[in-house]
Formats: sequence, C-alpha cells, structure tokens
Amino acid sequence: MQSRKVRSVRMTVWNIHFLNARNTLTLLLPQIRATAREAVARVSEHADLPRFDLVVKAQPGGGIPDWGVGGYAPAPGLIAHHITVSTGSLKTGELASLSVDA
Repeated sequence: MQSRKVRSVRMTVWNIHFLNARNTLTLLLPQIRATAREAVARVSEHADLPRFDLVVKAQPGGGIPDWGVGGYAPAPGLIAHHITVSTGSLKTGELASLSVDA
C-alpha cells in the first residue's frame, strides 16, 4: 500500500474590520464575510498564511475601474480593501466583484 503525503493545514488567525459608520456596507456584510472566509480557505490550501487584519471600507472611485474593488497592504499583517458601492443599483446579496475565482 502506497502512502500519500498529506499537507497539514495550519489554522490562520485573522480579523475582519468594517469601516461602516455611515452604513454604506451594511447590505453587503454577510457576502463580504463569506467571500473573505472562502478566499482565506482557498489560499490556505496552498500556503501558510500569517496572522492578519483585513480592513474593508467603501470608497467611491477607490478601486479598479469596472471592477469596483481595490486594495493594498500598508504594513505587515494588514490588508486594506476598498469597495466602490453604487447605492442606486445595489441589491441585497449582489456583490459579483468580490467573488473568489478558482
């Protein structure tokens, strides 16, 4: 019987912070959380992630045109993510720009 090498997966410690004092992201919170969890799980299958904080905020025009998202890592363990939210066309659960592609 041939044994297979199994990669041990270390649980990554991460926190998500929403800058949402004006409720711009409120309708998107469940989908943002789910998408972030999915992204971390997928990356963790291939690499050990360090501890990190993810800061999410609405910033009109702050992302890649046509995608409505952007971000950067200003310091070790910190990821800033910007979402352009068009309140006139936004429906609950509609956030195609944050979907995680395989």
